[in-house]
Amino acid sequence: MIRGHVASGAFEQPIEMSAGNNSPENGALRYLWARHRIMRLADMNKLAPSDERVKEVTTLGLTYNLMTDYTSFVAVDTVSGPMGRRWSRYASPCRCRKA
Repeated sequence: MIRGHVASGAFEQPIEMSAGNNSPENGALRYLWARHRIMRLADMNKLAPSDERVKEVTTLGLTYNLMTDYTSFVAVDTVSGPMGRRWSRYASPCRCRKA
């Protein structure tokens, strides 16, 4: 169902939806959708903060591996040392926000 508002009033029209084609060619669409949804939720949160929106943004970021205001990533670089020992170097950028 498509719903919206036009100059003459409310607009509503049912549309037929199919499962679509799940192929590698359109695999990026899910990430584009998630980025757009996160952006809209973040904008709404600036106007009227909501813990529910923060939770949704966090969930989307973790589900789609996207960085948000509430998620971050840590890179781990593993190097082989003497006698087969493995060493790890951790790079953890801090993005501090003022409350």
